[in-house]
Amino acid sequence: MLKTIAKFVNKHSFSSHLLYALVIRLVLIILSEIQDKYLTLKYTDIDYTIFSDGARHVWAGRSPYLRDTYRYTPLIAALLVPNITLWPQFGKVLFSVLDVVTGALVYHICGHHLDQRRAKWCAIIWLYNPLPAIISTRGSAESVVTTLVLLTILCVLNRQLVFGGLLYGFVIHFKVYPIVYIPALYLYLTKSQKLWKAFKPNVKKLKFFTSAAIGFVVPTYGSYYLYGRLYLEEGWLYHLHRKDPQHNFSPYFYVYHLFKAEEQQKLFAYLAFVPQFLSVLSIAMYYCLSSKHKFQDLMFGVFAQTTAFVTLNKVITSQYFLWYLCLLPLVWPYIRLSPKQWILVLVVWLLSQAQWLLPAYLYEFQHWDCLFWKAPQKPIVFNLP
Repeated sequence: MLKTIAKFVNKHSFSSHLLYALVIRLVLIILSEIQDKYLTLKYTDIDYTIFSDGARHVWAGRSPYLRDTYRYTPLIAALLVPNITLWPQFGKVLFSVLDVVTGALVYHICGHHLDQRRAKWCAIIWLYNPLPAIISTRGSAESVVTTLVLLTILCVLNRQLVFGGLLYGFVIHFKVYPIVYIPALYLYLTKSQKLWKAFKPNVKKLKFFTSAAIGFVVPTYGSYYLYGRLYLEEGWLYHLHRKDPQHNFSPYFYVYHLFKAEEQQKLFAYLAFVPQFLSVLSIAMYYCLSSKHKFQDLMFGVFAQTTAFVTLNKVITSQYFLWYLCLLPLVWPYIRLSPKQWILVLVVWLLSQAQWLLPAYLYEFQHWDCLFWKAPQKPIVFNLP
């Protein structure tokens, strides 16, 4: 089977694989309409419905935050106005195209230090990965973020620091989590490997981070100017103490159910930032401070930072896995695992999700009480022969 896959990948050009990946996603969009129409369990993500409702408000000249639970940048609603004026599936097609663009960016980034054949294999890992394909065709906007993050990395590698900084600031406005890359990028742009010198500013750092500040402030202030306090509360402040009472993959999920008082939950939400901050900073210093292989260490740094941030986050849904999966192809050539070991890792990862998603489905959709096990009132007696 592995030989057949290798033969298929090597036989076709990279542009052909981009086309095949896009066709697969378009087919999934068509199938999603059928499933949404005839099955109880919908394919389309609830977020896509929220995006479309927000776009309807924007098209009517109102605030997207009038839609309950709209807690994203208003740019998403503006971007999906064609959902209202042209075709309800426009956003899914847009996200799918950007999903394929993410694969193309992986190819170009890996092409900096790898030959075309190995760079193509790195991109294949993303293009034919069912998880990003499903998530983008369900209507999640994560492909916008993965595209911007990888485009920022590509600009940094090409020393296009002003444009890269603008993109970096903009992606933080769009989704706040890339802010964790600040320590890694700052140390990557340093000339010294000594700790006390590494934190000194230089021309490269000033160019990049000044541009990043502009790229962040302009769209953020524009959103605040248009939508006021409601934008700050829903788009930013809400995420400081966000919790998901239904289900998610976070290690903190069950703990939230043990704290009954709202004050306790908020305090716990703020304390959860501490291990995230410490892990992100220590990883950046480990990979990017005394770097001998700049490219590899930057890739491993941002990948490990993202993985740690997601793993220790207060809320984790399937979309969050894409935050580090889009970076996995960049480090894949430098991880010494055999194909069988990679398959084993994939199987364990999928099984770990499945064993969680089953009780999560029973809890959220079938309303089973899967959270608290109540001990029997009477002692259990075993009648042994």
